[in-house]
Amino acid sequence: MCDPCALFVAQITALIARFMTTMLAHRMDDEPGPACPANGDETPHP
Repeated sequence: MCDPCALFVAQITALIARFMTTMLAHRMDDEPGPACPANGDETPHP
């Protein structure tokens, strides 16, 4: 499928998937430590 629109959608989907996996990785990691500056929350989660 040589559709540039489909290629664009595939790139966006890959980007969103990568972003979601990184966010989930940061969220699952609940061990006490320095707050992640990317999401900007300084308060430790209970």
